[in-house]
Amino acid sequence: MGNDFILLIPQIVLVIAAMALMLLEPFTPAAHKSRMARIAVLAAAVAAFSLGSQWSDRPRTILDGMYAVDNFSVFFQWLFLVILAVSAIISMKFNEREGINRGEYYSLLLFASSGMCLMVSSSDLILTFIGIEILSIATYVLAGFKRADIRSNEASLKYFLLGSFATAFLLYGIALIYGSTGSTNYQTIRELASMQGGFQNTTLIGMGLLLVGFGFKIALVPFHSWAPDVYEGAPTPVTAFMTVGPKAAGFATLIRILVEAVPFLADEWSSVLWLLSILTMILGNVVAVLQTNVKRMLAYSAIAHAGYILVGIVTNSGPGYSAVLFYLVVYTIMNMIAFSVILSVSGSGDTRVYLKDYTGMARRSPFAAAALSLSLVSLAGIPLTGGFIGKFFLFSAAVRNGYIGLAVIGVLTSLVSVFYYFRLLVIMYMKDPDETAAAPEPMSWLVQAVIVMGVVGILWLGIFPDQILNLADFSILAPK
Repeated sequence: MGNDFILLIPQIVLVIAAMALMLLEPFTPAAHKSRMARIAVLAAAVAAFSLGSQWSDRPRTILDGMYAVDNFSVFFQWLFLVILAVSAIISMKFNEREGINRGEYYSLLLFASSGMCLMVSSSDLILTFIGIEILSIATYVLAGFKRADIRSNEASLKYFLLGSFATAFLLYGIALIYGSTGSTNYQTIRELASMQGGFQNTTLIGMGLLLVGFGFKIALVPFHSWAPDVYEGAPTPVTAFMTVGPKAAGFATLIRILVEAVPFLADEWSSVLWLLSILTMILGNVVAVLQTNVKRMLAYSAIAHAGYILVGIVTNSGPGYSAVLFYLVVYTIMNMIAFSVILSVSGSGDTRVYLKDYTGMARRSPFAAAALSLSLVSLAGIPLTGGFIGKFFLFSAAVRNGYIGLAVIGVLTSLVSVFYYFRLLVIMYMKDPDETAAAPEPMSWLVQAVIVMGVVGILWLGIFPDQILNLADFSILAPK
């Protein structure tokens, strides 16, 4: 139990910090609420440092095989902790401006992050479900954290209702898999199927229901309908968190289940994910062209990028999974930069989120316009950016594994995305500024530092991607 305790320190740190913030909230003066964010960032740093000792060439399991300690889980937990820290930093000034700067906000971010870490480390369907619910409940509340804003209330309610519906699919899927195999442990499910010489139809149906549940979590078409409304209505820092954190956690958990629990169903789930990837890339990009609300545009962009990421999973190959890990890192950086700028532009009430609000922005706020432009260029997959390298490796893995048509569709839909990303660039740089429009609010030096590091990261990964690619290679779960 002693070793188990040490390996659970990252989780314990996040949960203790979350509970501490809830206890401190009533005793913290309103003028000092921002210090709560610093506690969240400190907790993320301590948890990230404690993960260093878990990096090893020898994967382990603890808690009777329910909790996996391997490079795959460490890689994603580091990513989640970075997302947590950045989300807390960009939330501080926004929450003060909107009058929602309360300790429970940062507590919920910590709980959501602990749920994501639990999901990616889980090696058992029951523990996976617990992690999903911890994440989901926290994000339901975060989406509606602006209690006086009807849009935020609507986003929270829609997310809760549809999320509960998706949870039912997950539970039914888990129940069917347990009923056909007699276990919820990934390794045991795989071994029992091997002993039985195949799989039962019940297992196949259960896996289909699991894919429906995960399709909702990562906003795959046709399970995406909640995303645009929720991303638009939620407070902008929460939208930033939701577009990268839960999405990465969902993909990581799905990969672990597919590789460790049901590799014997590879032909079946690859075919299903192939179709979902095509639908997601096409609908996400085509509908994004029609949007005039920047948050909704990026919501459909997030749907499209889920389709791109799914391309790597469809290949069921080492290079494909490595490309997925790399792209999730790049996608996190790109989106966090974009939303850091958006929350500065959005103004009091978080209402200036339309294309017209960015007219001539390059003259009013050149730093913010330049950072957002680089993020959009990278999201479009233009060379010399991390987004281009990420898409290149995803589509290359598809071609090498015989999915040439899927790669072609990915490239063509990426070309469609250039239109709506560059439309915003044209508005910022080639339109005369509206003299009556308010300039973006000044950013704190911490937010500016985050943006600068993100900009450097995008350019660095676009020119020298080897370090993160090698890290991803060491972290993948090898297909069985």
